Amino acid sequence: MEFQAQPVHQSPVPRQLGEAGTEGFLAVARLVNERNRRFWGSTDFEESPEAQLAVMQPRKAGRRVILLPAGPEPAGAAVLIVPLTDNTHAVWVDVMVDPAARGAGLGRSLLRAAEEYAASLGRRVLDAETEHRLAGTGTGAGGAVLRPATGTGEIPADASARFAQAAGFALEQVERISLLELENGADFSAGLSRARAAAGDGYALETWTGRCPDALVSDYAKLKQRMSTDAPMGDLEWEEEAWDVERVRESEATQAAAGVDLLCCAVRDLSTDTLAGHTVLWVQREQPQAAMQDDTLVLRAHRGHSLGMLLKTANLQRLQQERPQVRRIYTWNAEENRHMLRINEALGFRAAAWGGQWQRRLGSAN
Repeated sequence: MEFQAQPVHQSPVPRQLGEAGTEGFLAVARLVNERNRRFWGSTDFEESPEAQLAVMQPRKAGRRVILLPAGPEPAGAAVLIVPLTDNTHAVWVDVMVDPAARGAGLGRSLLRAAEEYAASLGRRVLDAETEHRLAGTGTGAGGAVLRPATGTGEIPADASARFAQAAGFALEQVERISLLELENGADFSAGLSRARAAAGDGYALETWTGRCPDALVSDYAKLKQRMSTDAPMGDLEWEEEAWDVERVRESEATQAAAGVDLLCCAVRDLSTDTLAGHTVLWVQREQPQAAMQDDTLVLRAHRGHSLGMLLKTANLQRLQQERPQVRRIYTWNAEENRHMLRINEALGFRAAAWGGQWQRRLGSAN
């Protein structure tokens, strides 16, 4: 039977709640929170509509687009991220469908509308992500698995993976989602001491919360730009991002408006007085029990001095001191990033789930 697409329309992203588009945006916020609660079985990733709306606002680097099916209470949505200053060949898409509404073609209709929107902009690539819970051994598939083009890692061939595959997406990379439980306490002092000794006297740590100090922000922008390409990307078609001071400040302002505190730690090379690496922890004020480990990068010229371990242990110790409410820390790493995974494992992180990074060239068979 030939697939019959359901009507899908673009809904505006309101500047603030109460403006045009609020009803559609609130449907998206609800779907996001419900999906995260189902997946994680907790509220660790739950965000208020106000926090989600702050992130949805347009920025110089990109904008969000909301696609919704007809009806007063949409059972699904697609959210698109459209890069504007780099990677202008691509659009990132997130398709969400309430479990009770699956099997009727709504997901395919939303995805088709996303493809048409991306094509109308002249974009040639769609990027997407799926998440898969850990169960049993290996990936927990208990059966069929999918492996990326890199050959490293695997995900279960579950409903979300089959949906992406049937839509013509290629699995390009597998990420490990790891969790560090702090319920029984954790002592990072010994690891920090060892890392300091290995680093030697040629480096100094710099820390800040939220806004990067003016004296460091230019170097920090360079680190952010390098992070976009130095982290393993598998076979994903992704270009270096364009980061400058303005983009750093805009990103910081967005996170502050969303109620996110950024705990940053950088390492400074004393011989050149420039930053050689950084790491970031995110704490959502609405969910103070959980933190997210974001970027960790050491520039290639400075690797081999345990700076990655130094940055992470120093920032984790600081988190314990300043945010004792945090009980769980989540982080994401490409499965082929063995060096960073070994650091995380030494710190006590354990695999909790898997992420599939997918890409589809527009115009390829659907």
